[in-house]
Amino acid sequence: MNKNYEFFSYEPYLSEANFSHLQNCSMSYRDEQYFASAIWGSVFLEGFLAELLRDLGSKKNDLKVLNDYIEHLRNLKSREHIDVIVPQEMLYRCGIIREIRNGLVHDTGYSKDSIQSEAGTILDSIKIILELYKKHFLFEKSTLQKEEVINENDLIPVFISAINPDNELQKYFMELFYHRLRQIGIKPVRAELDDYDKENPIERIKEFLVECDGMIVIGLERSHAYFLRDRVGGKKQEDKIHTKYTSSWLHLEAGLAHALGKDLFVTCQTDICNDGIFDRSWNSYRVIEFEWANNIKEISNLFKKDSAGKLNRTFFPKLEKWVIQKRTSINS
Repeated sequence: MNKNYEFFSYEPYLSEANFSHLQNCSMSYRDEQYFASAIWGSVFLEGFLAELLRDLGSKKNDLKVLNDYIEHLRNLKSREHIDVIVPQEMLYRCGIIREIRNGLVHDTGYSKDSIQSEAGTILDSIKIILELYKKHFLFEKSTLQKEEVINENDLIPVFISAINPDNELQKYFMELFYHRLRQIGIKPVRAELDDYDKENPIERIKEFLVECDGMIVIGLERSHAYFLRDRVGGKKQEDKIHTKYTSSWLHLEAGLAHALGKDLFVTCQTDICNDGIFDRSWNSYRVIEFEWANNIKEISNLFKKDSAGKLNRTFFPKLEKWVIQKRTSINS
């Protein structure tokens, strides 16, 4: 089973481009695209070292390949009289990534059957490099704020009604969503059902809901009807193309939450079918839409706090106000 590499805590310390490379590396690994993961890892390392050298005041600007960056970092103090100590473990891990990358992209004559473990080694090494970076070099970036430590006991439990992601982009979207929720004080709760719950899943979901203060319904595509005949045989019969649906369980869970008196917040892709809890006209709850994109960069942009999208201008600010109200009522 693959390890799950998660790097969101490092996002504040990386450029947008380098964080995107890092996510590509992690997602490729989870998708069992190990060669791609290894290459993305080395691409990330090269960009990361370029930025690190610049932040440390290096005046060298003609470095072209990964080996140049590593060796320049190794000899930085003697070459440019910069008062900095680079941890040997960091240099060692950079060297490991370089060796694995070189072995994969060059015809060395040996088998590449171990590519899964090598891609994993690259990810492990990146994790160590980033931890050493935070420990030894972040003082150089005085404008960065220290990473906020989230206390799980202070988070408001909220049930997440959404499909189980079917592809890596959907998984990435949900991870970003959960990360953002924790930042604003919400603990995402999912219904983990097993074979014993099959005979009465609704009651099991109800048990989860009772322990939560609200529900967030997230409409991601599950099914795609390329041709659909609506209201068959009636005067309003209509032929439609490219109708996208999420799971009908989301409508059921939303109705159950409403019956229990829970606060509901609803969001979905702009092209999700306009019905049930996602009805944009007849609905007790406002539906906030977002544009879906099939690439990491655009999905990441949905969650940037300076984004002009409705998730950042409307949905998350509404949740933040709700969290403040909940905490006030709890403390009063």
